[in-house]
Amino acid sequence: MSNRKFKSRILIRILQILLIAVLFYFIGSRIISNWSEISGYEWHINYALLALSLLVMLLALGVMSSVLEKIIAFFGKHISYPKAFKIAYLSQLGRYIPGKIWQVPAMVYLAGKEGVGKGEAVTVFALAQLFATSPAILVAVPMLLFTGAIVSESIDLRTIGYILALVVVASIGILLKPEWLSRLMNFALKKIGKAGVEFRIKKKSGGLILLMYYIGWNLYGLAFYLFLISVSGFPTGHVLQASGIFCAAYLIGYWSIFAPGGIGVREAVLVILLTPYLGPGMSAAVAAAARLWSIIGELIASAIAWRVK
Repeated sequence: MSNRKFKSRILIRILQILLIAVLFYFIGSRIISNWSEISGYEWHINYALLALSLLVMLLALGVMSSVLEKIIAFFGKHISYPKAFKIAYLSQLGRYIPGKIWQVPAMVYLAGKEGVGKGEAVTVFALAQLFATSPAILVAVPMLLFTGAIVSESIDLRTIGYILALVVVASIGILLKPEWLSRLMNFALKKIGKAGVEFRIKKKSGGLILLMYYIGWNLYGLAFYLFLISVSGFPTGHVLQASGIFCAAYLIGYWSIFAPGGIGVREAVLVILLTPYLGPGMSAAVAAAARLWSIIGELIASAIAWRVK
């Protein structure tokens, strides 16, 4: 490794640590400054609802992993659903390793064992992220447009919602144009020194994948809503708001380059978006608890995936 690359990696690690430290300071300061509110709150955990929230989360993860099977089929390769689940939820553990790149090598290795080439596996990963993002934004948009949640007087949520709605329409249009998507993927592969790959996407298949991701994100949002009402005073019936808040926080955390697994970033967004419903102190405490809830669900999924032969 050259001295320049070594220094770049050290700088990136330092920036990651600083960013996570700042975000945890933000969350921690909210908890400390509102400790009387948190400590005085009567925590009545509904364990039945909490368990149900984890089951719904696993259902959401199951729906999303089934999409991977369909994306791999674009390359003329066919794997079983259990194998797709294994690839999806063992490789996703790499998100929590600093560097934000380890999920890709993990997927390349696991998919390679099923006969999927390296370039194909990298493309499968990229396509999965592209197809998953638009439906998640679509779930978040109604929260911005119709729920009336006020984060700040200086932030016009409806304008943000309209902009994101246009982004979704444009991105879905691109995703449903197979020739455009193929050119985009091969251009990206060449930029990272990989050979181009051939794959075919039918519009019907692309539309089905987008629909399945949309169903998966709604299920994930429902799971988060069940979690919220099982541990806090989040108003019941506000499923639309809870789903939108979760998807917005998840996406912003996921696409934050310097935060492994979105740690810190997702929690900070949750604090901001939950504050109108729970107050600053409780929103910070619930955001921290939500990370633990999410990790438990993902570890259960990974344990199931590990058992697949």
